[in-house]
Amino acid sequence: MKRPSKKDIKAAVDKLKLSNNAAGGTNEEVVVTPTEKKGSQRIRKRTI
Repeated sequence: MKRPSKKDIKAAVDKLKLSNNAAGGTNEEVVVTPTEKKGSQRIRKRTI
């Protein structure tokens, strides 16, 4: 599996935000944080 590019990640995050808003406007922001050792990304939810 090749790493997603920044553009792909951004698109996925935007899609998540849109579906969140449509689902009833939960104010959760999706934060993509790269893990320290590996180059992989994990998505973590954070309430604002």
